[in-house]
Amino acid sequence: MLFDALIVPLTYFLSLWLRFEGDFSIEPRYANNFWFIVIPLTVITLFIFRMSGLYRSLWEFASVSELMRIAFACLLTTGISAVLGFIGEQITSERLIPHSVYIIWFLLLAVITGGSRMSFRVYRRFRYGITWGASPLLIFSKYKSAPDIKRVMIVGAGRGGSSAIIELANSPGIEVVCAVDDDKSKRDMLINGVRVMGAREDIPRLVEEMAIDEIIVAVPSANRKEQAAILEICKETGAKMKLLPSTAELVEGQVTVSSIRDVAIEDLLGRESVSLNTDTARLSGKTVLITGGGGSIGSELCRQIARLKPGKVIMLDIYENNMYMLQRELSGLVEIEALVGSVRDAGRLERVFEEYKPHVVFHAAAHKHVPTMETSPCEGVKNNIIGTYNTALAAIKHKTERFILISTDKAVNPTNIMGATKRMAEKVIQALAKQQSGTLFAAVRFGNVLMSAGSIIPIWSEQIKSGGPLTLTHAEITRFFMTIPEAARLVIHAGAMALGGEVFVLDMGEPVKMIDLAHDLVRLSGFKPEDIPIEIIGLRPGEKLYEELLLNEEGVTETSHEKIFVSKLREENIDTLTPMLETLSEAANNENDARVGELLREYVQWAVNSK
Repeated sequence: MLFDALIVPLTYFLSLWLRFEGDFSIEPRYANNFWFIVIPLTVITLFIFRMSGLYRSLWEFASVSELMRIAFACLLTTGISAVLGFIGEQITSERLIPHSVYIIWFLLLAVITGGSRMSFRVYRRFRYGITWGASPLLIFSKYKSAPDIKRVMIVGAGRGGSSAIIELANSPGIEVVCAVDDDKSKRDMLINGVRVMGAREDIPRLVEEMAIDEIIVAVPSANRKEQAAILEICKETGAKMKLLPSTAELVEGQVTVSSIRDVAIEDLLGRESVSLNTDTARLSGKTVLITGGGGSIGSELCRQIARLKPGKVIMLDIYENNMYMLQRELSGLVEIEALVGSVRDAGRLERVFEEYKPHVVFHAAAHKHVPTMETSPCEGVKNNIIGTYNTALAAIKHKTERFILISTDKAVNPTNIMGATKRMAEKVIQALAKQQSGTLFAAVRFGNVLMSAGSIIPIWSEQIKSGGPLTLTHAEITRFFMTIPEAARLVIHAGAMALGGEVFVLDMGEPVKMIDLAHDLVRLSGFKPEDIPIEIIGLRPGEKLYEELLLNEEGVTETSHEKIFVSKLREENIDTLTPMLETLSEAANNENDARVGELLREYVQWAVNSK
């Protein structure tokens, strides 16, 4: 304000001086009125500048929006001053200010106040070594000017790339060296002073020639598949990769350094995000029970469902810690209860269903780890099969509208205890769907979920932190993958489609070769693949070389959702299935592991472990 208080008299004097063609022979009446005019002008200017928010801005970050506010404030100041001047002329019958001075004064005031603020940005650039991009001295941009300057390439010369360049220009120690874009019309053009030097296929060459340290993919309009294709090229360069999130994840124009994030392993899968709305999910106002609500899938189901305006969410899990934290997280969004209990306990289930009368059940409670279930088959039967049966019977008794079983690709031609128990659980809900019409039963089958508890990515991440080696069962092993949020959304979608007895199969995309996934994770962790060794330990008991999503006799039909299909399974009969469940339950309660294995092989036509 003090600076502007000095600027107003200076600019007014310069305006008069220019009005009289640079001659100091200013008419006496205007010279004599100088302070009489300047003091009100200064007061008006400071008042309007303050009301316009110019004194709440940090000058070192002055931008185009700041200049626009300054121009508007100066115009408003000039306009009000002119009106008051005309009124004064009517009162005094004397011209106080030459009318042309108002125009000159506006221009000088806007230029000097705006320029003074922008000068702080210029000073900051020189002080902190912030560069001006690749132009105009492009010939020198191949060489690092200082070892602590990070040289950055921007992929994408559209709005996202432009915003990223502007934002990074304010970051000390960063030099945006070049940009690439597939649009040929942008080739060799400048975007905020940065030259567009090629297309995506030129990235490896440019990284080497321009000594690039970091690549930022700033194409928020690209779909996940397109984004993954760009990242596939970038990851071979060895440069650190970062990503500007998709348009759906950004508010238009709000690109900040904090919104530019590291590339995550799921970005390389190229899977499109799945949206949910209240009408599609058919959960509005409903009481929803999620068994296994503290697990990886169960907890994400809780998060997704909480945003769909249900009447109430009930979590049931034997492990209370995760539920407690989740309840605290979601308590502001939805009425939520965290109940401790096991699906093995029919009495506990009865009390829960009796008290809360859930309209919809998502049954995610299960033992899921293949090696663990190989050594504890009886526990797998008690939890995955009998637990499913107990929960399903309670749902029927208390007139639950829909019951959705979370299944797995390991239930297809199972070669292990875990897969066999999940296939039996599918049989249970199909048989109960046929037996009665009160509750709609369905299962949703999908493959591995990235970053779920106990999954391979967190294990490998820990192994990388300790310097390796990464343990891999087989060099040729493949798996299907999707993200936890995507899996939860598709489960909710599929559950809303249920008509009774379906096994929904989610589109898992192409299988991923695990050794390639390991190399990608190593690169994203800042190492080269050769830096972290991989140890092949051999397939574990019951483990397949590759997973399947359909049984031999199954086919699929499309649904209204492009990523959800319905398998064509033969119908199950509850009268046939009930004796099987009784026999399995007896063997499991007697802790007869060998007998449980024999029965499962018989009941689900256990495949030969040759894959």
